Amino acid sequence: MPNLRRFSIALVIALPAALAAPRGAEIVSAKGGTSDALTLPTPANAYSPAVFAKGKPGLSRENSASSVKTPAPESKWVHYNSQGTLVYRALDPHGDKIMDFSTAGYEQGAKSIPTAPVEATVSPSGGDDTANIQAAIATVSALTVNAKTGLRGAVLLEPGSFTVSGSLTIAASGVVLRGSGDGSSPSTNTVVTLSPAATPYPLVVLGTSGNEPSYVGSSTFITDTYVPAGRLTVHVASPA
Repeated sequence: MPNLRRFSIALVIALPAALAAPRGAEIVSAKGGTSDALTLPTPANAYSPAVFAKGKPGLSRENSASSVKTPAPESKWVHYNSQGTLVYRALDPHGDKIMDFSTAGYEQGAKSIPTAPVEATVSPSGGDDTANIQAAIATVSALTVNAKTGLRGAVLLEPGSFTVSGSLTIAASGVVLRGSGDGSSPSTNTVVTLSPAATPYPLVVLGTSGNEPSYVGSSTFITDTYVPAGRLTVHVASPA
């Protein structure tokens, strides 16, 4: 059928989303293997990575001809203090600073994203699989959240061809919808086909269907007349 849209589920969908660029990433080939190291010529005046060592002095510049190292100028906008912590200088009278994204990601980027255990498995039925998948999602959504990882569990779609005629909704946090494999062959991979409809629809909807956000606890007012960029705290009328 030319109007059918096909998807291979090779990624994980979870709430809450906590995605961040991995540290120390390697260059990998299309097949997943690590590529050969890429060696580039070192410039005559090269900076050493000493600045990244805690408690070490700033960048140093080495002249390859004389092998004499001289300290590089320290940035006035951001630098390490004696405790190895980054210190930012205000950019303007308002106190705005360079934004610090060093703690972005799961657990402030210090830990790998945990793998959710499989709590429900769905096999292709040969017909419309929407209800079966949604029922498995509901089963996992009812489980208790793991206090350490924030996850409930994963719904695993086994290899095969699935047909979906409407959006799958994941309204609870900590629920993962996981496919098998990362290819296009249904013999070893999860392949989902969306049935044609007069109105296009997304495969997965995260959160509730209502437009209004839900609130937890009581509200209060921020008393700061201006919150500078890069600030980590604000003043409120009542902390209760």
